[in-house]
Amino acid sequence: MNSFEHHTSERLRIIGSLKQAVSSALNLAWDRSVSIGSLADKHMDRRLNRPKPDRGGCFSFP
Repeated sequence: MNSFEHHTSERLRIIGSLKQAVSSALNLAWDRSVSIGSLADKHMDRRLNRPKPDRGGCFSFP
């Protein structure tokens, strides 16, 4: 193997590991955003179940 082939294979190996790192980082970010989204949905559900003001303007808690 001459030096050019060696550099090419080394470069391909580096590119492969970079692709792997990027895809794992993207998967982690996706998992995190999905969990943040479900937390936000729970928060919105809680806000929708908030106590409603009476006619007098006071809040009545169930």
